[in-house]
Amino acid sequence: MKSLLWVLGIGILIAFLQTTILSRINPPSIRPDLFVFLVVYLSMTQNTSRGGPLAWLLGLLKDSFAGVTFGLHGFAFVATFLLARLVVRQLNPESSLLLVLLVSCAMAMENGLIAMSLLMLADAGDGWRIVLQQIPAQVVVGALLSCLFLPFIRWDGRRARAASGPRLP
Repeated sequence: MKSLLWVLGIGILIAFLQTTILSRINPPSIRPDLFVFLVVYLSMTQNTSRGGPLAWLLGLLKDSFAGVTFGLHGFAFVATFLLARLVVRQLNPESSLLLVLLVSCAMAMENGLIAMSLLMLADAGDGWRIVLQQIPAQVVVGALLSCLFLPFIRWDGRRARAASGPRLP
């Protein structure tokens, strides 16, 4: 319950940050989606039964702040979480390179899923083209920003290992 409130609190903070400060500073093509960082973090720290619903709630939170089709980001975040969770289970989640690649791929995948969903919606118009054109810039910005989050991920990993106690062979 504590982690649920923590993640939702961070999600609300990210929503305010993206809709107030970042929307005024950055042009739309290089505006980072900070929710993707939180979804990738969930995929590295939570199991599927707990992280999937959290990713869905974060998507609904973003939809309520962004004013787009309700449920669009919920679908994209759950799919992104599940695929990132599959990658994290197979590879070393403490690798710095994995984090940078995972965030970059998650940003590309989330934007691709949103573009594909907008393409299927009849009233979306050409919104999918705009989203597809922003994918390369989003991937680069995501990779650069993930380097800033590396110390936090390492600190949190050490904290989680210390809290779980020593492992028996």
